Amino acid sequence: HLGGILFSEFPVKKHLLENFVYRVNDALKSVTIKAIKTEKAREVKKQILKSKKLKVYFQEHPQEKEILDKDLNKGKAQEYRFHDLKSIPDYLMPKEPLLSN
Repeated sequence: HLGGILFSEFPVKKHLLENFVYRVNDALKSVTIKAIKTEKAREVKKQILKSKKLKVYFQEHPQEKEILDKDLNKGKAQEYRFHDLKSIPDYLMPKEPLLSN
């Protein structure tokens, strides 16, 4: 009982969740302050390149656009590294229901 909220045990077969421990730890290790800052910078660069207001500027300064494009392409390797964390592979899925009766 916490702050007027009653908590009860959730009937999960804990041994079936053990397969996820490695995956969760791997995901947690990859989310660092540096990774967050890098991803925020990538998003800003994407927005800059897509900006209608800056379209004329990039037409007049194509080398600036090239620099941003190259910088974004460097970050794609990092993007692929995290791609595998978006889905759960079949071998990690439990073969029986998680909830116990």
